[in-house]
Amino acid sequence: MSKTDMVFVVHKKEDPNSRLRIYPVADEMIIRGWRCEVRDVPKGLAGRIRLILRLSNADIILLHKKLFNRLELLVLKALRKKIIFDFDDAIMYTDARRNLPDSGKFTGRFKGMMEITDIAVAGNEYLAKEAGKYCSRVEILTTPVDTEKYFPGKLNDKNEVVIGWIGMKGNLFYLENLKPVFRNLAVKFPNISLSVICSDFPEFEGMKVKKRKWSVEDELAHLRELDIGLMPLTDDIWSRGKCGFKILQYFSVGVPVVASPVGINCDIIKHGVNGFLAGTDGEWEACLSELIADKSLREKMGLESRRTVAEKYALADYIKKYVSLVEGLSGVRT
Repeated sequence: MSKTDMVFVVHKKEDPNSRLRIYPVADEMIIRGWRCEVRDVPKGLAGRIRLILRLSNADIILLHKKLFNRLELLVLKALRKKIIFDFDDAIMYTDARRNLPDSGKFTGRFKGMMEITDIAVAGNEYLAKEAGKYCSRVEILTTPVDTEKYFPGKLNDKNEVVIGWIGMKGNLFYLENLKPVFRNLAVKFPNISLSVICSDFPEFEGMKVKKRKWSVEDELAHLRELDIGLMPLTDDIWSRGKCGFKILQYFSVGVPVVASPVGINCDIIKHGVNGFLAGTDGEWEACLSELIADKSLREKMGLESRRTVAEKYALADYIKKYVSLVEGLSGVRT
């Protein structure tokens, strides 16, 4: 084939989103004979100029989540390159994430980015609708799980039921909203514990907390300790942009999930089949109580959760679909 040059531009190379969504695609394109390079967005004018010069020599540019300013957008447009923009957060509503009034800064940059993008790749339907306001072609590819690496294998004590949450420190407030629920559950079920897989560990009155320091190396073992996974959210314009990756991580190890009925959660979870959707404290307590008390139900739902992720959200399928998009845009088939 005629080799093609492609540059992937990520906000930060070490970000989980880059590792999960971008690197697997870049690796596959290299295997197929493409010349590929992953770069993060440098700080400072000199660094930005070097990046633009590099992009000027690429055939296809894939931008991940980074919203450029007006001048940078004009330069990108002038390069006349094929552009893919990939995002799996509601980046147009970053002000809302920071609890600030809408400044228009991020929505304006998002609009400008979409207007010069050939294909927008969104992590869920909500994000796709936002992109579709300004971009003529939008595809939905949910952040996948490597189901060959992540698979069931329980490690916890059979006499203990472990409820778990995995996530970043900045999202712990979602979990802390469930403090009243955990307090009641700890009284009803003395055999339960809460595993927090994170870099920080809040306290929960009456609840035994297992503090699991997150790392790439230990993530799978920590997930396998769980009997029930959690994904609480608030219903707002930022949270609706989340792509449910926590749920898919739990599903990959065969664990049922209780989650807020927000955004993509309602698509991934089939209530009563592979997990539960809970909108109020009362619903959270009822759903968790049912799972804690019934091991056979946990096992049945766990089988369904694993089936769901293997059939709909596996990394191999994600890569195949992404490569097809890139090759279609380039006109080069391998």
